Amino acid sequence: MQKDPPIEQLQFVNAFDECNALIFNRYCDPMWKLKRWLRIMSEAQFAIHIATLNRIVQAYIEDRKRELEGNVENVSSNMGCSWHSRVEC
Repeated sequence: MQKDPPIEQLQFVNAFDECNALIFNRYCDPMWKLKRWLRIMSEAQFAIHIATLNRIVQAYIEDRKRELEGNVENVSSNMGCSWHSRVEC
């Protein structure tokens, strides 16, 4: 039995697909720059999807930073020094 993907992954994929479709539609719409400036119609949807992508990616980056900081602290504590003085150890 296959597990369902996390909700963040589904939101990311959906927002990414919608952004791709909206960018493709810009080629057919000569008024897209005006719509973007006014944040109306499809460009309002685009802004919402971009905000979703930014939120999810930022959360992922912060999680990875915390994970890497924890790994550096574990390695440096095993070596008997702080991460600031890794070169000196």
